[in-house]
Amino acid sequence: MVFAKRLTVVIVSITWTPHPILEIPSEEDQINMGAERLLEYWNHREAAIERERNDPFRYGTELDHWKIADEQLKDYGELLILGGNRSGKSEYCAKRVVETLVANPGTNIWCFTTSSQNSIAHQQAAIYRYLPNEYKKLGHSRVHSVRFSIKNGFTNSAFVLPNRSTCTFRNFSQDVSTVEGGECGLIQDPAKNTHSIGV
Repeated sequence: MVFAKRLTVVIVSITWTPHPILEIPSEEDQINMGAERLLEYWNHREAAIERERNDPFRYGTELDHWKIADEQLKDYGELLILGGNRSGKSEYCAKRVVETLVANPGTNIWCFTTSSQNSIAHQQAAIYRYLPNEYKKLGHSRVHSVRFSIKNGFTNSAFVLPNRSTCTFRNFSQDVSTVEGGECGLIQDPAKNTHSIGV
């Protein structure tokens, strides 16, 4: 008597989350990887995307050309960043502003854009996204004030961190007298891996 073994084949369909940097292997590469390696790669990739989504301050993707800008800021006090839409200019600036505010107590940075509407929709939203999670729900105290809404941006177009670093949002359509006489920047040399950003 001959017994035939039953073979069970399980087909699992996986969905790849789109990401601008983390590549999705081609169909051929996925087959060549084999089921176990493919699932391991997929799990690792999806976990990285989730970490980035939940905490871009610590786990966000940094584009290669951001390093070039960082190198220039070691030697020059001004940097002109050019590029098309969605090239990473605002993301780079938002993350570097937040890093500087967090690492350098007492820093005062002004962020300028064309109008208050653009400030709320783009600039303030990007900077809020990069704030460390522990700062996002601080609220208001005698020292700090971090209150943000998608509709209105930061309360009074500014926020203050617990280390007394301040970020103020201004725009070029404001009366110039509202910005005269202000002092921006750091009160000491910047902490390691940050920049002396004032405006």
